[in-house]
Amino acid sequence: MAKKSTSKKKPSVKRAPKTKKKTDFKTSEQRSVFLYGKPNKEKLAKLSKIQNDYTAASQHYVDLLADNEDFLLPLLKHDRKGHELRSLEKANRVSYLTSALSQSAFDHAVDMVANRLDNIKSYVYENAPSVLSSSKVLFAMCVQNKSKNEMISAFKDIVENIHKQDEEKLKEGKTPQQGKDKFYIDTIAELESMNDCTFNANADAVRLYYYEGTAIFRVPTIKHASVRLVSTLYTLEKSKNIEAPYVISVTDPSSRGKRIDVPLNTSRNSLRRLDQYGAKHSVDYTIRKDGLIKVTVAFEKKHITPEVKKLRGVDVGTNDALHTSDDKAFGSFDQCAKFYDEQVLPLAGVRSSILNKKRAIKHYLHTHKNLPDNVKKDLRDKMDRLEAMLRRDKEY
Repeated sequence: MAKKSTSKKKPSVKRAPKTKKKTDFKTSEQRSVFLYGKPNKEKLAKLSKIQNDYTAASQHYVDLLADNEDFLLPLLKHDRKGHELRSLEKANRVSYLTSALSQSAFDHAVDMVANRLDNIKSYVYENAPSVLSSSKVLFAMCVQNKSKNEMISAFKDIVENIHKQDEEKLKEGKTPQQGKDKFYIDTIAELESMNDCTFNANADAVRLYYYEGTAIFRVPTIKHASVRLVSTLYTLEKSKNIEAPYVISVTDPSSRGKRIDVPLNTSRNSLRRLDQYGAKHSVDYTIRKDGLIKVTVAFEKKHITPEVKKLRGVDVGTNDALHTSDDKAFGSFDQCAKFYDEQVLPLAGVRSSILNKKRAIKHYLHTHKNLPDNVKKDLRDKMDRLEAMLRRDKEY
């Protein structure tokens, strides 16, 4: 008897569908330049301490924000500079970092928690699709156990604010955006048409899958965060009297008014990009295991939109390969279709018939174990002849 396999099957993992590649012309794209330096032991110790403190602060803020239902909406909106999240950061600011570094660590934590919330919201909408799980505002209010009337009132306030903004734009001589309030008006109508039983069932489903999602998508754990330096915390300039082309100066939190200078080197192409775009935004640095500092400088590369002089449509059909809108045809499939019908299909049918005969003999041998040896030999020889017929490059 054959032994049963004792290996356990791996549980199937539900993967998110791949997003379609965008083929639209992009007017700009994000690129990065990487610079490397080797600080001495004293500077390496200081930079490593800053990174360790930054990582600890980021994890502290992640634990503070995770599963905190009071800040669901600003996190879903990814509103890092909103007064709600900024007030929370100031009230819980760590003492071992400067205010700028603390805000940077808080923003890093907001990014990670917001991505987790996006995954949870997508999970809820996949399992309980409704207006309560599609709208960020309604989703947050539903988790916070708000009533239907409170949701309607909140959306009416949003519509009223939109109308006030439109009136102010008209007074200033500007044209307001059309249809900005359509989504909110439609949502109000849908909520008002929903009876209490249906609303409560949808709300309970959203809360159920939300708490289920918080268990599936775990709270992020930060072990080694790259330090994001805003413009007030560093300078990146060309060197003057040393061989390295650039020098980064990082503010030292332990010594007021002092900075940590580290020479940096990079490739010729990266130098060209730095000369062309410069370091206008924040930069990230991390200390590698080999003791080198890696500085990442992000920049935005803009593209010139190509000028469209003439539009032309193309139809791909069965009679003509291409037929343009100005009545020009390219290629024809008539001969190809005729060759396929007269030559390919008959040969494919013969080949399929031979394969079926071979499979039938193989199945007969497998199911009849007690055949005489001479019968087995004849059947195997016939299978060999059929295989030879399949391999020969000629008509059957």
